[in-house]
Amino acid sequence: MVFNRHGLKRFSQERIAKRLGLIVPRSSLKDFSYRPLTQRNGREGGYGVQCDEEEFNLPDALRDWQLPLSVRFKLASQIHTATQLRETLQRLRKTEDCLLVHRGGHLAGQPQARSGHCVLLSAAGPHHLTYIDPGNGCFYQVSYTQMLQAMHRHGDDAQAGLWILRACESMTRLQKKTAPA
Repeated sequence: MVFNRHGLKRFSQERIAKRLGLIVPRSSLKDFSYRPLTQRNGREGGYGVQCDEEEFNLPDALRDWQLPLSVRFKLASQIHTATQLRETLQRLRKTEDCLLVHRGGHLAGQPQARSGHCVLLSAAGPHHLTYIDPGNGCFYQVSYTQMLQAMHRHGDDAQAGLWILRACESMTRLQKKTAPA
């Protein structure tokens, strides 16, 4: 979705997953054309991508793919109140996209679930934020308090918080040159 919005080349979901060190349950191996890591040969932290590991980090992946995007992180511990979260999200520029990384089960009514989740911000309203879940393509609306609690539950060790992607200067200049008059 972020790539499409910025007119960037497309990558298969598997290529992205492999580069970011996806760990899946052994029962899911049949769903992939490559052999992803499994819990057995992966780490103890559970399933998902390993962006918190040096070899799988997102800034290096963007650079390796020669994508004109930069990323900055605002970890959960840096966001203290729902008001601060709302104000931060409402300040995002039109050239920025925000991924919200949080404890998925917390928002899904399964607080005992340990898995993290990453969704794309769609809108930041006065009382609620709207996000799209790339897993099912559905939009959801939650309060800023609910999202902040889910981020804090997931924790900084899992890089919970905001991942803010921005078009680099070279891309912004290119878009201005090719924009219709």
